[in-house]
Amino acid sequence: MKNIVYIIIILFILPSLTSAGEIYTYTDKDGNTVISNEPPPEEVKSKAKKIESYERDSPAAIAAFQMKQRAAEARGFREWQASQKQSSGTPYSPGQSAQESRDKRAAKVISDTKARLQAVKDSGFNLPNKNINIVENAAEEKARQIKAGTDTPMSPQEDADFHRRQEQYELESKIRQQQYEIDRLKRGW
Repeated sequence: MKNIVYIIIILFILPSLTSAGEIYTYTDKDGNTVISNEPPPEEVKSKAKKIESYERDSPAAIAAFQMKQRAAEARGFREWQASQKQSSGTPYSPGQSAQESRDKRAAKVISDTKARLQAVKDSGFNLPNKNINIVENAAEEKARQIKAGTDTPMSPQEDADFHRRQEQYELESKIRQQQYEIDRLKRGW
């Protein structure tokens, strides 16, 4: 019985192991290089090349490539962080309080808005006063939020913490109210 199993394995699996299949490379109509084990389409069949052998990269070459990739990703991340710091600014600089920093950001929002409105007027557009008032009011509201420190949305964790604190406060308030009622009943009020 074992011999029959071995013969079946040899007849069906061995041919698939010995023939690795054919690999083709060609350039598609969009100019992309394609490497495939499927025969190329008829329109590029004449330009396709059959690859006879394939050598894997050495472990050292693979490690060097991966190290280059990680370095490029780290560099891209550092550049992104730097751009974020430049666009948003630091929360506050040394020697400056957080409130002073927020006040400066709020003043910058107002001055930038006025400068943009002036640039629109200078370019020849005639904005209705209603639209100008809407933009100015929005800038003043944004500046008010910045000064109050409420201009940034909460993170999901901050939001969950806030709701947890609110629920805790409501629970404590109910407990105090119930305790007050119990004390009142005990005293006979």
